[in-house]
Amino acid sequence: FTLGINPAELTTAQEKGVRLIRSKSGKMIPMFYKKARSVQNEKLIDLALKPYKGFGVKNDGDTAIDLEITYFFPHTSGTPKWKLGQLTFMTQRPDADNISKALVDRMTANGFWDDDSMVNFRFRKYRWKKPHIKIKIEVWRQERETV
Repeated sequence: FTLGINPAELTTAQEKGVRLIRSKSGKMIPMFYKKARSVQNEKLIDLALKPYKGFGVKNDGDTAIDLEITYFFPHTSGTPKWKLGQLTFMTQRPDADNISKALVDRMTANGFWDDDSMVNFRFRKYRWKKPHIKIKIEVWRQERETV
Protein backbone atom coordinates (compact mmCIF):
# COMPACT_ATOMS: atom_id res chain seq x y z
CA PHE A 1 0.00 0.00 0.00
CA THR A 2 1.00 3.62 -0.41
CA LEU A 3 0.92 6.42 2.16
CA GLY A 4 0.51 9.91 0.77
CA ILE A 5 3.04 11.35 3.21
CA ASN A 6 6.05 13.42 2.22
CA PRO A 7 8.92 11.57 3.97
CA ALA A 8 10.95 14.79 4.07
CA GLU A 9 8.48 16.11 6.65
CA LEU A 10 8.90 13.19 9.06
CA THR A 11 11.19 13.32 12.06
CA THR A 12 13.82 10.68 12.74
CA ALA A 13 14.14 8.55 15.86
CA GLN A 14 17.03 10.73 17.06
CA GLU A 15 14.91 13.88 17.26
CA LYS A 16 14.05 13.64 20.93
CA GLY A 17 14.22 16.38 23.48
CA VAL A 18 16.25 16.14 26.65
CA ARG A 19 16.19 18.21 29.79
CA LEU A 20 18.15 17.83 32.96
CA ILE A 21 16.25 17.39 36.19
CA ARG A 22 17.58 17.27 39.72
CA SER A 23 16.97 14.00 41.57
CA LYS A 24 16.20 13.81 45.30
CA SER A 25 19.86 13.08 45.95
CA GLY A 26 20.86 16.25 44.10
CA LYS A 27 22.27 14.59 40.98
CA MET A 28 21.38 15.98 37.59
CA ILE A 29 19.80 13.26 35.44
CA PRO A 30 18.59 13.48 31.84
CA MET A 31 14.90 13.16 31.06
CA PHE A 32 14.00 12.40 27.44
CA TYR A 33 10.71 13.46 25.89
CA LYS A 34 9.00 13.60 22.51
CA LYS A 35 9.10 16.97 20.83
CA ALA A 36 5.82 18.50 19.64
CA ARG A 37 6.81 17.86 16.01
CA SER A 38 7.31 14.13 16.74
CA VAL A 39 3.86 13.91 18.34
CA GLN A 40 2.41 15.65 15.26
CA ASN A 41 4.15 13.15 12.98
CA GLU A 42 2.78 10.22 14.98
CA LYS A 43 -0.74 11.55 14.47
CA LEU A 44 -0.08 12.04 10.74
CA ILE A 45 1.24 8.48 10.38
CA ASP A 46 -1.65 7.04 12.41
CA LEU A 47 -4.15 8.82 10.17
CA ALA A 48 -2.42 7.54 7.01
CA LEU A 49 -2.28 3.96 8.36
CA LYS A 50 -5.94 3.92 9.46
CA PRO A 51 -7.36 2.39 6.22
CA TYR A 52 -4.88 -0.51 6.44
CA LYS A 53 -5.23 -1.37 10.14
CA GLY A 54 -7.05 -4.70 9.67
CA PHE A 55 -3.86 -6.53 8.75
CA GLY A 56 -2.71 -7.68 12.24
CA VAL A 57 -0.29 -10.62 12.60
CA LYS A 58 0.08 -12.42 15.93
CA ASN A 59 3.51 -13.58 17.09
CA ASP A 60 3.13 -17.35 17.39
CA GLY A 61 6.85 -18.12 17.09
CA ASP A 62 6.46 -19.53 13.56
CA THR A 63 5.55 -16.33 11.77
CA ALA A 64 7.95 -13.83 10.24
CA ILE A 65 7.19 -10.64 8.37
CA ASP A 66 9.16 -9.14 5.50
CA LEU A 67 8.62 -5.39 5.53
CA GLU A 68 9.83 -3.32 2.61
CA ILE A 69 9.57 0.45 2.97
CA THR A 70 10.44 2.65 0.00
CA TYR A 71 10.66 6.39 0.51
CA PHE A 72 10.13 8.73 -2.40
CA PHE A 73 11.51 12.13 -1.40
CA PRO A 74 10.87 15.25 -3.46
CA HIS A 75 13.66 16.56 -5.68
CA THR A 76 15.59 19.49 -4.24
CA SER A 77 14.95 22.99 -5.56
CA GLY A 78 18.25 23.00 -7.47
CA THR A 79 17.43 19.89 -9.50
CA PRO A 80 17.57 20.49 -13.27
CA LYS A 81 14.18 20.26 -15.01
CA TRP A 82 15.29 17.37 -17.22
CA LYS A 83 16.03 15.30 -14.10
CA LEU A 84 12.69 15.94 -12.35
CA GLY A 85 10.93 13.09 -14.15
CA GLN A 86 13.63 10.56 -13.32
CA LEU A 87 13.72 8.21 -10.37
CA THR A 88 17.10 8.76 -8.71
CA PHE A 89 18.79 7.17 -5.72
CA MET A 90 18.93 9.37 -2.66
CA THR A 91 22.23 9.30 -0.80
CA GLN A 92 21.67 12.28 1.51
CA ARG A 93 20.34 12.31 5.05
CA PRO A 94 18.16 11.23 6.73
CA ASP A 95 19.34 7.65 7.01
CA ALA A 96 16.62 5.23 5.93
CA ASP A 97 16.79 3.21 9.16
CA ASN A 98 16.48 6.33 11.33
CA ILE A 99 13.47 7.70 9.49
CA SER A 100 11.85 4.24 9.45
CA LYS A 101 11.92 3.84 13.22
CA ALA A 102 8.98 6.19 13.76
CA LEU A 103 6.92 4.52 11.01
CA VAL A 104 7.64 0.96 12.24
CA ASP A 105 6.86 1.97 15.84
CA ARG A 106 3.52 3.46 14.72
CA MET A 107 2.73 0.30 12.73
CA THR A 108 3.40 -1.74 15.88
CA ALA A 109 1.21 0.59 17.96
CA ASN A 110 -1.57 0.29 15.34
CA GLY A 111 -1.61 -3.51 15.60
CA PHE A 112 0.05 -4.53 12.33
CA TRP A 113 2.08 -7.02 14.42
CA ASP A 114 2.59 -7.80 18.10
CA ASP A 115 6.25 -6.86 18.22
CA ASP A 116 8.69 -5.62 15.61
CA SER A 117 11.09 -8.41 16.63
CA MET A 118 9.21 -10.62 14.15
CA VAL A 119 9.90 -8.22 11.27
CA ASN A 120 12.72 -8.36 8.70
CA PHE A 121 13.32 -4.90 7.27
CA ARG A 122 14.36 -3.54 3.90
CA PHE A 123 14.53 0.21 3.31
CA ARG A 124 15.10 2.23 0.16
CA LYS A 125 15.27 5.96 -0.57
CA TYR A 126 14.72 7.66 -3.90
CA ARG A 127 13.97 11.09 -5.23
CA TRP A 128 10.80 11.32 -7.31
CA LYS A 129 8.43 13.99 -8.56
CA LYS A 130 5.64 12.87 -6.21
CA PRO A 131 6.72 12.33 -2.58
CA HIS A 132 5.14 9.32 -0.86
CA ILE A 133 5.93 6.15 1.09
CA LYS A 134 5.35 2.68 -0.35
CA ILE A 135 4.98 -0.25 2.06
CA LYS A 136 5.06 -3.91 1.13
CA ILE A 137 4.33 -6.57 3.75
CA GLU A 138 4.77 -10.30 3.26
CA VAL A 139 3.90 -12.83 5.95
CA TRP A 140 5.86 -16.07 6.20
CA ARG A 141 4.52 -18.93 8.29
CA GLN A 142 6.71 -21.92 9.00
CA GLU A 143 4.84 -25.18 9.00
CA ARG A 144 5.43 -27.32 12.04
CA GLU A 145 6.32 -30.91 11.42
CA THR A 146 4.14 -33.31 13.36
CA VAL A 147 5.62 -36.58 14.48
